[in-house]
Amino acid sequence: LPPAGVRGLLMAVMLSANMSSLTSIFNSASTIFTMDLWRRMRPTAREKELLVVGRIFIVALCVVSILWIPLLRSSQGGQLFAYINAVQSYLGTPIGALFLLAITWKRMPEQGAFWGMVIGHICGVIRLVLDLAYPAPECGHEDTRPSILVNLHYTYFGALVIVITSLAIVIISLLTKPPTEEMIGNLVWQNRITGNSETEEFKDEIVISVVNKKITSETDKGNASNVDISENSNPSADRMSMWRRWVKEICGVSSKNDQKEDFVFDDRATKAFMKEDPKWSNVLTGIFLVGMVITGFLYGTFH
Repeated sequence: LPPAGVRGLLMAVMLSANMSSLTSIFNSASTIFTMDLWRRMRPTAREKELLVVGRIFIVALCVVSILWIPLLRSSQGGQLFAYINAVQSYLGTPIGALFLLAITWKRMPEQGAFWGMVIGHICGVIRLVLDLAYPAPECGHEDTRPSILVNLHYTYFGALVIVITSLAIVIISLLTKPPTEEMIGNLVWQNRITGNSETEEFKDEIVISVVNKKITSETDKGNASNVDISENSNPSADRMSMWRRWVKEICGVSSKNDQKEDFVFDDRATKAFMKEDPKWSNVLTGIFLVGMVITGFLYGTFH
């Protein structure tokens, strides 16, 4: 076993990795809830409302995560790291299969993606429920769990879910109408950059349009400052109670003076920004190869 200091360092690294994973999951779940669900329920919701709803949803997820801890003890022998990997194998592998097919296969429509994801997650949820309903027996006791739990490790089940999800996506996609070129523009690897000459000529136009928008926005602010001075001549109108100020700070809601204009680019601008410099592409490829060599060396040394 490593010494006490190294064990503490490894524990800190593992907890930091878990915290990073949880924060990314919470942010992604909050974005999906606010942008895909809340905006459907309230189409007129403003940015401030969406921001507050997203923060409240993250707090609710934290509460649910704390209440889920007792169930964690009954799965994977109460081992946190094994439980996290098992859940990712059950519920994360369909997303990976869908993402790979989405960026490499132009034939996949919305129906194939949706139903393939549903089928993959149904398989994962069934295995997760079985894990919670039939906990592993203690050492020395007979294992009476179903054979799918005893004979099929969760890592192999994750690979099986990838195959099932991929087959479901391919079969359903071939039975439905293919998407048009306009629907998959810049979304598939084959057509991520189309019309290179157009994008090269459009780069200068992008910069000019951004500068013009900045000048226009600054001019509008300057013209509106006189009106704001006349409207806000009363100092008490800008005052707010202490609790409202703290709520805005916690929720990250900025004041009117701190709000900045977001520039929206069209498809040509997106194509231009997606073009990668060959020099940096080679650098990233070299870093990837070095990382793979180091990973293989460590795996062969310690396995």
